[in-house]
Amino acid sequence: MLGGSNNTSVCQYTKRFGSGRVYVEIAVSPVSLKSRACNTFNRSFRGRSFGENAPSLPAGIGRPQCDFNKIGSSYRIELGVFASPHTGAGRALCRSFHPGHGFRRVSLRG
Repeated sequence: MLGGSNNTSVCQYTKRFGSGRVYVEIAVSPVSLKSRACNTFNRSFRGRSFGENAPSLPAGIGRPQCDFNKIGSSYRIELGVFASPHTGAGRALCRSFHPGHGFRRVSLRG
């Protein structure tokens, strides 16, 4: 899903939200920005880290519920929100989720 280059690294967080669990996957390029970008994001998200190698999302999660990105001249950060489709947690989080810090919501095509 996210990333795709040798200079991209991924961090992942999960937490309970509403009646389900949400998963956030963050792809950071260049790799040297991973720690700072992931720690900054999780200070407000307050999730639990899981998986170091993408994809490691649980089976049945499927496509992202919403995507955000932040692109600069020398970096790219992509953020995807996933959830089990039947709980509604992903849609609920996406409605209220604003990562801030210059991120823009990406239109998902169905």
